[in-house]
Amino acid sequence: MCIVLVIGCVAVSLLCAHAVHAQSTLGAQRMQIDTSEIPQAHRSWWQVLLSYVGLKSNSRSAIPVGTKLRVISSAYAPSKYQTDDTPCITAAGTTVRPGVVAANFLPLGTIIAIDNVKYIVEDRMNSRFKGYFIDVWLPSTSEALDFGRQKLEITIVAYGKPGDMLVSPTPTPSKILQQITELEQESIWNTIGNSAVLIGRLLVSKVDPNRYDVTCSQ
Repeated sequence: MCIVLVIGCVAVSLLCAHAVHAQSTLGAQRMQIDTSEIPQAHRSWWQVLLSYVGLKSNSRSAIPVGTKLRVISSAYAPSKYQTDDTPCITAAGTTVRPGVVAANFLPLGTIIAIDNVKYIVEDRMNSRFKGYFIDVWLPSTSEALDFGRQKLEITIVAYGKPGDMLVSPTPTPSKILQQITELEQESIWNTIGNSAVLIGRLLVSKVDPNRYDVTCSQ
């Protein structure tokens, strides 16, 4: 009888030890799996959060260098009524200057070419402009009105940093007009005509279109 009890106790002890070992092994495996999955979940959570609050530094896709795009272009001047309370400062924190353009679909620092003349993206347009829109900085409102609204072909030249110096000089609006195709001339002249009417009204009323412009020192 005693021998049977001893054998039974030994068997129970072995079973308990095996169960404890199995439980610890499974726990270790579970912990190992959970640990390996945490970083992926963590990254996904941050990606989702950043996409919602718009803080992704390079959330705009990098279009391959050499790509040509047709864009709708307008112009703006250093006036708080066309930008914000700091019309001389770009969205990148640099000072506006000839060659600066605003665009929402390209990363800041993108260098583009219009008619073989280089520009750099350092500013942003109003968020309602979704798609291929650019805004060319010009030193006065009258020049921006003369520029009007145009369809242009741009080429992605390189990806630099805001503040990079551009080698090529910035052309006047008349220089850019030379690359507009004949099929677009009618719509362009309509735009220019509308701008001329607006300028004429301003001149008749003796109102200076540049009265709100500020001088931005480099």
